[in-house]
Amino acid sequence: MAAPTSPHVSTLTAILVDDENHSIRTLEYELERHCPEVQILDCCSSGKLAVKSVLENRPELLFLDIEMPGMNGFDVLRNLMPIDFEVVFVTAYDQYAIQAFRFAAVDYLLKPIIAVDLKEAVKRVREKRREQISPQHIDLLLHNLKKGYNVPKIALPQGNAFDYVEVSEIIRCQAESNYCHVYLRGGKHYLLTRTLRDLEEWLNPYHFFRCHQSHVINLGEVKRFVKSDGGYLILSNGSHVPVSRRRVDLFNARMKA
Repeated sequence: MAAPTSPHVSTLTAILVDDENHSIRTLEYELERHCPEVQILDCCSSGKLAVKSVLENRPELLFLDIEMPGMNGFDVLRNLMPIDFEVVFVTAYDQYAIQAFRFAAVDYLLKPIIAVDLKEAVKRVREKRREQISPQHIDLLLHNLKKGYNVPKIALPQGNAFDYVEVSEIIRCQAESNYCHVYLRGGKHYLLTRTLRDLEEWLNPYHFFRCHQSHVINLGEVKRFVKSDGGYLILSNGSHVPVSRRRVDLFNARMKA
């Protein structure tokens, strides 16, 4: 039985899109049970029906499957530009492909759907922590999915837009409360509303290393390890970054790998 909606929580209208009936019913059930504030306007079994329903119903949120015959999830969004609603992709892509979604700064749910992930996705939508989906977001997502294990691009916020940069351009990331500073080659700097743990998880497969509680560095940008003063690294841009004593051995191992 679904929990009653709090009188202080406004309704969030949504459309569910998936060509598999079981997936639609599962998502519908989980939303009714864990996110009662979400009002489901329609359930669509194809991309064509989804485009028609969105134009007619004007939802605030679209739960969108990607792999559908005929018109896939990306085609649906291209037919609805400009996007004036929130989007959560629902995907059966493997764990490594999930990096592509993270780097493209789009929300996603991994099948089979886990309640805690669903609630967090709805919470992010309510807080509007994501920018609206643009054609560039879709192109970046497709680019990264095709890249597979190779170094992808990442979407970094710049004012009311995004810059798309190669991950290899990042020199280091530094935590500041619940924000992160990201420093690139050429002196460019970004401030992200993400934790360092998020960035560590995203970047670790691409030759990055968390050398300190507050720092993640690109191992390819390390120029020198200085043992004095507790131990610190000198990076290609001249930055001095501390290394935790308990991470020194692991750092040396990663540098030799």
